[in-house]
Amino acid sequence: METLNFKSSLSPSSAGDANHANLREFFIKWVVMSYVDDKEHQEKQINTLFKDLRGMGIDSEPKLLFSFCRVMVQTSIEKALIYGDDSGEKRPADRLDFRYIDSFVKLIVIILKMFSFNKHEFMTKVLEFIGEVLDEDHRNKKAEFNQRPYYRMLMNILTAVNHSDCFNQKTQLLILFSMADLFKNLSPTLYPAFCFSWLELISHKQFLPHFLRA
Repeated sequence: METLNFKSSLSPSSAGDANHANLREFFIKWVVMSYVDDKEHQEKQINTLFKDLRGMGIDSEPKLLFSFCRVMVQTSIEKALIYGDDSGEKRPADRLDFRYIDSFVKLIVIILKMFSFNKHEFMTKVLEFIGEVLDEDHRNKKAEFNQRPYYRMLMNILTAVNHSDCFNQKTQLLILFSMADLFKNLSPTLYPAFCFSWLELISHKQFLPHFLRA
């Protein structure tokens, strides 16, 4: 299996990407749209959003698409843990906001259905970004590291891989192998504060049985 590379792409050069702010704004707009009750209005907003994303070249520039995915991962984790105002105040452990994470995975599935590219390579990059964000978060926060947003994100992806009709059986298995690579790199010996989520993910009924059959 391919080993994912946890090179530090969360450096100032990444954060200073000229498109970073725009991509973050697009993602936040998407999250707001995801919870609009008026479905007709929601559909119009979503169509406009994707038209704007195509105008930026998101469907023809892999580098831009991957930048968008990295921004979505970073923003989803940040919004889960910190209040959305300018205070920077941390949320209580029992009041995390998972709406951004849920909307992120939903958008990933829509992108996979709308755009034509190698789904396995795309999902492998998304998993790599999750590993990078977790790696930096774990190193910086140490005992204050909160594993719940990462568990939620990976569990949502695992569910999507198992149940979305945008993956054929071969692609599904390849993505699961990439997830296995990620879990190998996130072993409890290296990331002890993630160990309970790690154990639950590798033993989950949507993950482990695929490898027992293989």
